[in-house]
Amino acid sequence: MALRRKLAELRALLAQDPPSHGGIGHNQPPEQPALTVELKIEATDAIDQMDAELANEKPDVEVVLEATGRLQKVLFWMGKKLDKSVDSFMATIGSAGGVAVVGGVTVQLAGVLVGEKIGQVVETALQWLNTVTLPF
Repeated sequence: MALRRKLAELRALLAQDPPSHGGIGHNQPPEQPALTVELKIEATDAIDQMDAELANEKPDVEVVLEATGRLQKVLFWMGKKLDKSVDSFMATIGSAGGVAVVGGVTVQLAGVLVGEKIGQVVETALQWLNTVTLPF
């Protein structure tokens, strides 16, 4: 099932340690939207709960829905944190007189990949929920 595969990918991503190098060019990149310990536990618990329920022959839709809501909460927190990080980064570039324009280089914050994967899981879970509940 696609949703269980995405849950496994997210679980593996959350289990990884953040890179120990300095980040973007090793020159003090903007604050990264890493998950707090509490939110990482929240996300992992939601993943485990959803995965265990989906392993059942007749999964409880309410359990999957509740776990999806918990992942949405984590994603919302990351989005707010990322907005602040980008604003801070742009202010730093602006204060340097625009000299630090990065031509053609994509700035990848560590938390973006996790946030993207959580978004994929939430989207897939909502599609599954629609498929399961639509006939009713």
